[in-house]
Amino acid sequence: MESSVASPFAARTAASVAFLAAALDRRIPVLAELDPEAGLAVEKVGELACGGKHIRATLVHVAADRPAGDPPREDVVVGAAFDLMHAGFLVLDDVIDRDDFRRGKPALHAVIRDRAHRLHGLDSAGHHGNSVAALAGCAALNSAIRMVAGCGADSGTVRDLVLLVTACANDSITGEFLDIHHSLPGVEPSPGTAEYATELKTAAYTFQAPLAAGAIVAGRRGDVRTLSEIGRHLGLAYQLGDDINSITQNKDESGKDPLGDILHARATLLQEHASRIGVWDSVVAAAHETDDPRGKVEKILLDSGTIAAVTGLRDEHVRRAEQLIASGPDHGGPALSRPARDSLAAVAAAIRGHSNA
Repeated sequence: MESSVASPFAARTAASVAFLAAALDRRIPVLAELDPEAGLAVEKVGELACGGKHIRATLVHVAADRPAGDPPREDVVVGAAFDLMHAGFLVLDDVIDRDDFRRGKPALHAVIRDRAHRLHGLDSAGHHGNSVAALAGCAALNSAIRMVAGCGADSGTVRDLVLLVTACANDSITGEFLDIHHSLPGVEPSPGTAEYATELKTAAYTFQAPLAAGAIVAGRRGDVRTLSEIGRHLGLAYQLGDDINSITQNKDESGKDPLGDILHARATLLQEHASRIGVWDSVVAAAHETDDPRGKVEKILLDSGTIAAVTGLRDEHVRRAEQLIASGPDHGGPALSRPARDSLAAVAAAIRGHSNA
């Protein structure tokens, strides 16, 4: 998705990444001297924070929509904070989802677990790895908030940014809790719960909050509501596409176990639709077969019209976002420059075309 956002926003995003990398580089040796494992944990967090697509940092800069030239320090720092927050949530997600790999590399908890087993012969190495990862993820979230608090904006802006960032972190944690709760045997999510959990867990801190933060840091609070609504639609569309890709693509393409959501009974919008039309039990049974389970699951979802229905819902959210992006402030849209509108439109198009773009 990063290729869909042109300069000057790409260059401004790079400034946020460079700021974050420098901050982590200063922190790693301090912690490594205290304890090598602590330094390793922060190093792994840094790999996550400084790698990836940086869509959150980019959206901060797009919504701030500054004139040409280097962005103010506060924009750079706030963009970096969202990337660091994202890294913290990835670390925690991998522990909760029991995923040993992230972006093709061993996840933080797996690295620490294997190190503890190798160096110390620890029988409970799994618990140790999870414990260190939980601390590292929480530390990343805390550091992101501290980063926002020290971004250098005026006191009123800093207050509003801290309130925004802590609220979206709480939303994401609540969404994660709903995911965990709905994985319990016999717990059936009520209609609309999966969409609500997705809005909390994905849309809030990936799209809504970065866009709102950009408007706040630039002093354009009148655009916060509309940009948040655009972010809501983009976030729901993104997650719908991700749910589809997790089934229709293999692990190398999607970056996740194609049957993970099904095997761990996670409540997704795909699952909600399949349950509503009565095919979900067949999907679960197919996922547990030994002969081409992914192919059988995909066939059931295709033949039942589930994938088509979820794709249509994704495209409807993209359409609503595009409608708001194209509208000027006199018609309910945000007061953005043409380059900023074009960048948001490119993000929407990338989600429609390929949600893992």
